[in-house]
Amino acid sequence: MLGAELKANGGSPNDACMKGFRELMRIYHTTGKSDLAVRPPIAATFKE
Repeated sequence: MLGAELKANGGSPNDACMKGFRELMRIYHTTGKSDLAVRPPIAATFKE
């Protein structure tokens, strides 16, 4: 889903991507403060 959404938006995440990223964060047990190497690329200003 994430790949298709990003491709359709020219690489820019949309609301569907943010929902998918939040799901990955729950699966990976990460937070917005976790290193980018281990969490989805959610903007620092994005509220969890």
